[in-house]
Amino acid sequence: MEKITASVRLKKTRGERNRLLKEGKVPGVMYGKNIEPVAVAVNARELESLVERGLKLFELSVEGKTQRVLVKELQHHPVTGKLIHVDFQVVESGRKIRQLVPVELYGEPAGVKAGGILEHGLSEVTVECLPEDLPEFIEADVSKLEVGDCLRVKDLELPPGVRVIEDPESIIALISAPRDYVEEEEETTTSAPEATA
Repeated sequence: MEKITASVRLKKTRGERNRLLKEGKVPGVMYGKNIEPVAVAVNARELESLVERGLKLFELSVEGKTQRVLVKELQHHPVTGKLIHVDFQVVESGRKIRQLVPVELYGEPAGVKAGGILEHGLSEVTVECLPEDLPEFIEADVSKLEVGDCLRVKDLELPPGVRVIEDPESIIALISAPRDYVEEEEETTTSAPEATA
C-alpha cells in the first residue's frame, strides 16, 4: 500500500495556510472514530500523484505513527484549480466504509455505430465495502447497447464484497436516437392521414 508522510500543524490561521501552500504543501485534517481531529500538512506533489492515479486509500505517517486513511474530501481553489485542503478519514480494518467511486465506460455501443448518441448519466456511484475491497473505479461495458437502450446501476458488474448505495434504476448511460431520426418520425406522424369512419 502506498504511503506518504504528514506533519502536524500547530497553527490553524489563514497566514499559516498560505505559507504552507507557497511551500508546496497542502493543509488538511485527519479524523476518525474515537480519534481527536489532527491538523496536518502533506506534500502537494505526493498527494496529487496518488489522487491522479485514482488512489484514495493509503497509509499516512504522522510523527512516526502510521494510519490507514481514506481521502474523504479534496478542496480546490475556484480560480486556479490548485489543491488547497484535504480531509483524511482513518479507517479501521473489518469496518465497512462508504465512498464515491468513478464509473468508467468502455466499448463502442452498437447503437452509436448505427448513428445513435451515447449520453452519460451518473459518472460516480457511492459504494459500501471493506477498506481493502475499495475499487479505484467500476468498469461498465456499453458495447451491446442499441438505440433506445440504457445501462442502469442495477446492471453494473461489481467486484466481490462491493455494494452500490444508489437507486438501482438510476441511469449510467443511454443511447439516444439521432436528432434527424427523431424529427423524421415526428414529421411522419404529423403527415399521416387521419382515418375516416
